[in-house]
Amino acid sequence: MPIADNTYAVVAGDLNRDGALDLIVGNHGQNLLYLNDGHGAFLTGTAFGGAELTTDLALGDLNGDRSLDIIAYNVGAPSVIYLNDGAGNLAQHATFAAAAEMGDEVTLGDLDGDNDYDLIAARAQGSSTVYQNDGQGHFTELRSLAAGYGPLFIDEYGDSDLDLFLLQRDTAQPTRSALYRYRNDGRGGFSSMRINLSGGKPFAQQLAAGDIDGDGDVDLVLSSMGIAGCDGSDCEELRLYLNRGLFGFAAIKLDSAGAETLALVDLDNDGDLDITAAGLVADGQLPGDAQSRVYLNNGINGLLQTASFARVNVGAPQIQARDLTVSDLDNDGLLDVVLASTGANPIYQSQSGYFFGSCETNLLLLDPRLMADLNGDGYQDLVLQSGLILLNDRTGNFRADLSLPLLLDLGSDLATAD
Repeated sequence: MPIADNTYAVVAGDLNRDGALDLIVGNHGQNLLYLNDGHGAFLTGTAFGGAELTTDLALGDLNGDRSLDIIAYNVGAPSVIYLNDGAGNLAQHATFAAAAEMGDEVTLGDLDGDNDYDLIAARAQGSSTVYQNDGQGHFTELRSLAAGYGPLFIDEYGDSDLDLFLLQRDTAQPTRSALYRYRNDGRGGFSSMRINLSGGKPFAQQLAAGDIDGDGDVDLVLSSMGIAGCDGSDCEELRLYLNRGLFGFAAIKLDSAGAETLALVDLDNDGDLDITAAGLVADGQLPGDAQSRVYLNNGINGLLQTASFARVNVGAPQIQARDLTVSDLDNDGLLDVVLASTGANPIYQSQSGYFFGSCETNLLLLDPRLMADLNGDGYQDLVLQSGLILLNDRTGNFRADLSLPLLLDLGSDLATAD
């Protein structure tokens, strides 16, 4: 298959039940499923769907057969539910209303306590919709909610009911946004409450949540990309909001750039959550206005409201990432990052939170076969199974600008000698 072009969404999951995570990419055009050979190699892609523009994807067992099914949230055409037969073969099952614009998102969760996945389709314009699943993958509209961004399900109250967090336009300040919590009554009914956030309220479109400071409650990360009419210094930024219980949220500014999408995972295996941000935009301060970046958590003092994060760039700005997924694709115990971008969709292999060079998704063979100083600069370089040579730039980052004229077998080894 040709490399996916104009990709807007990417997710990872085991679609053929072989124990390896596969990749699904949502495109402007046919979407693609890449099956993993178990070693992080994705050699072919299988097209599914039509020529829609898929702005978001979701994975879950929608009909109770223990296989991951796919929801493609489309702009300008009906959104589609695809059922999986357990071997990675997809069949269109049903459709529901289209997204309003690029950047709209869909999220799955059991909202009514019947042990199946229900659905929230958030739209920036009009209204967002909650759909109830009958357990067989048939969805009916349960209720409408306000238009919004970045839907996120969290059991905030510890009552086993998933509550919804949704960013919405602030009606009093149209260039600002407000965060609302919709508390779930256990049957899919919601009561809304605005969450007061201090430290600036730019127009945030992305939201991530997790216990970043390790104190047992849910903290928030908000990303602001800026909109027309916003001319302040905080139009594009990344902020951490530490949950202080009855004292509300304490804001800590992390970056003067906003991200297209966020993920909270422990990238460096040190027991705390780090932040991965794709497609950062900062009014020209970043080359190409589309750098992706990892923020490694080096410690947070909730009492003093201070945080230490080490910033590590992922890939080149011209990749212009729109989405990301973080998973261990090659079963080495380390999390890898996949970026959905305007051209090829690169994958970055992690080692303690730092990232090597990328390979295109239709020929990705990440297993390292040799680490040695190949160019005599005193720094260790890397040769991957694909034959790709990654040269160390002396800062711990690697450039993928050389390759061997061969593809190494899975059991092969390399050695160096003078």
